[in-house]
Amino acid sequence: MRNRRWLAAAVVAICCLGVFGQSTDDDEAAKEKLRRKELLIESIFSDGRELRLPENRAILLARLGVKVWDIDQKRGDDLFQDAITELLAAQAEVEAERLRGRQNDGLSNHSIRPQVLQMIAGRNADLALRSLFRTRPLVVERAMSGISAKDGKIRGSVGSDSYLAQNELNLEQTIARQAADQNPERAVALLQAVLKKG
Repeated sequence: MRNRRWLAAAVVAICCLGVFGQSTDDDEAAKEKLRRKELLIESIFSDGRELRLPENRAILLARLGVKVWDIDQKRGDDLFQDAITELLAAQAEVEAERLRGRQNDGLSNHSIRPQVLQMIAGRNADLALRSLFRTRPLVVERAMSGISAKDGKIRGSVGSDSYLAQNELNLEQTIARQAADQNPERAVALLQAVLKKG
């Protein structure tokens, strides 16, 4: 009987040693995997700076920010800020082309901006909400205020302004909901601001 107890104790001790040894191996493997991921992200980041179009850089930086967020939130926020800067640069290029008299619809389809903002909102909706207002294109601003362009050009459809305004409001509401989910105190502040507006 005594021998069985000693034998059982020895088996348990050996199993525990194997588990503890395996745990350190798992920790080392996890650290190595994290290091490789960080190196890959840095490589993609440096290569992404070579992209010609700022809207492509904006999408790449937003995606990298999403990947980095789980590891380092500050670095993720920095990448998100860089994505917003690239988005603003893309909009400035489109506006410059328009002022030169060239029709450049690079961002007028408005698919890149919502895509970048929604990626950011998945991790930091408060930043995305602030950036929504900063990156709002002039054409959307006009559509929301009800001012039509007076440049004599024929526009796509009669309801395009209302379509642009409705899409912008939907995007704003979606991001505001995400901000409220991520930070309930922010939800109270948003509701108070909406009530003040009427």
